[in-house]
Amino acid sequence: MRLKYINERRQESEMKPKTGSGKLTLSSKKQRELLVDSAQKASEYAKAARSENTLRAYRSSWNDFENWCTKHGEMALPAVPMTVAMYLSDRADKLKLGTLGHRLAAITVAHKLRGFPNPASKREEPLQSVWKGIANKHTAAKKQVEPILKSDLKKMIAKLQKPETDTGRELRRLRDRALLLFGFAGALRRSELSAMKVNDLQSDVRGMKLSIRQSKTDQTGEGDVIGIPATGTQLCPVTAVNEWLDFAGISEGNVFRSIRHGPVVLESVSTKSIANIIKKHVAAAGLDPTFYSGHSLRSGLITQAAQQGASELDIMRHSRHRSVPVLRQYVRKATVWQDNAAVKALG
Repeated sequence: MRLKYINERRQESEMKPKTGSGKLTLSSKKQRELLVDSAQKASEYAKAARSENTLRAYRSSWNDFENWCTKHGEMALPAVPMTVAMYLSDRADKLKLGTLGHRLAAITVAHKLRGFPNPASKREEPLQSVWKGIANKHTAAKKQVEPILKSDLKKMIAKLQKPETDTGRELRRLRDRALLLFGFAGALRRSELSAMKVNDLQSDVRGMKLSIRQSKTDQTGEGDVIGIPATGTQLCPVTAVNEWLDFAGISEGNVFRSIRHGPVVLESVSTKSIANIIKKHVAAAGLDPTFYSGHSLRSGLITQAAQQGASELDIMRHSRHRSVPVLRQYVRKATVWQDNAAVKALG
């Protein structure tokens, strides 16, 4: 009886009347445990709302800000707007405007997840004026990135047609050829090339269907499917990717991979390495690599399609653009000589 009484009292002590409500509430200890558990779940759901590539980039951006704060004796979390403004000013000469914007996004997310006020709002001073000044400076110094057009691609692939006797060099030749042709044909971003899996590819009588699980404009992961045509020419992306997979012995996992001396085929090639591969073959084709980037394959397909008369709707469906104004930036540059009023006026 004594033990039963003690257990009943213990249960009662864990349930206390809420003042003025007449309802029972858990003890403060139990409340804390539930709150901690809920906070952990909330954090997990918040992370799930963003792709792994986005989270990786946020971590990198946040680490840079945190290291800068430590070096300069500033508090990173919570930070004050002036600290963020000073950080941006210090990084402005070294980083692109888009990268600086991503740094601000990472700082914003870190503070919101911890329940702190956002010190990285571009709508409030002093950051508003600092950001406007940085943006104006970057716009004035912005360098135009060139698209890789079909004629450029032909020159690049021509340098990759001859088989290599060394196994390591042959692996790189086949991988790079497939990456260039597939990246161009799919108007793919570097992140999409890096994340591509073997089971994302499905053979079709006209070529291949490529499932893009998640991309920059599809953070919820709804996915897209695009067609990669088999051309039967030296620029055939389907033949190129099949030859690469067969020679490398890849039947599952990542399609495009890093290669070390040995040769050893590793896991996914990084987005930075993809940009370097593109620049390497641009230079080999006799073009100036300083005018090209990892985005040049994607912009090249869009520009080439516009020049060939493809409709905006068809281009958007293939490139997965969600914004017509953004797409039209490519189209306007591509069609500057089509139906040109000055040409017609001057005869």
